[in-house]
Amino acid sequence: MGLFMTVERTDDVSYGDMVKNYEAEPFYYSLRLFSESEELLDEVNLKKRWHHPLVAEIEVKQGGIWGVIYKPPGPGPFPCIIDTPVVDGRLCKTHAPLSASEGFLSFCFPMLDEPRLPKTLEDVDIEYLSKHIKYVQSLPYCSDNIGLYGISFAGLIAHHLATKHPELKVVATTNGPGAVLSSIDDWLVDGVTNGAYIRDSLLKTEHKVEIEFVNSGHVTVIPYNPHHNFGFNKFVNVNLGFGGETSTHGKV
Repeated sequence: MGLFMTVERTDDVSYGDMVKNYEAEPFYYSLRLFSESEELLDEVNLKKRWHHPLVAEIEVKQGGIWGVIYKPPGPGPFPCIIDTPVVDGRLCKTHAPLSASEGFLSFCFPMLDEPRLPKTLEDVDIEYLSKHIKYVQSLPYCSDNIGLYGISFAGLIAHHLATKHPELKVVATTNGPGAVLSSIDDWLVDGVTNGAYIRDSLLKTEHKVEIEFVNSGHVTVIPYNPHHNFGFNKFVNVNLGFGGETSTHGKV
């Protein structure tokens, strides 16, 4: 993950809370060099951007479509990654700007907590989710190479949408039902069983599939986020164990 081999939550993060960074705000680091006697010898401050300055951020609110497009510089057309909504349904900008920094047109959108959107997950219509795929396909700077990405429950959404949209080129998920990147030590989902099942099913239907099993826990997100071995879930009012090794999480 670059400069740091491991990243963990600091003591000022509330117990059970998770560092989510839904707004893709920059991360700030202070590197300090100490002597053997714990004397501070030097210090430098670093800023990690999630949103590259040359990537355009385009807010979309039209015709029942809500979300944010991240467009790389240039006319395109670009291959596109659609970031499917996470379980709380909020607009999550964590992954999309980083994908755009690598040359992908990226789109993230909510499914709850916006005007005229459902208040609960049970009321979400799958057709609403499909609208966003069709919208991206209509953009002049989007190529026909479109894929979905999702982590955990968002991975389930991505796989379901793929059954409705055969024109999609790829689906990449992390620790969801039928994961492509699956954690051996996931305390929440049986990553080995799920990963092996989807691999075998895709191979039987002559699809190309790549799957990797790692020791990084359930919350295996893009680099630079701290490792979370547990977190509080307000929907079921319990702490959920995620597992994972901090050092391995930082390398995925």
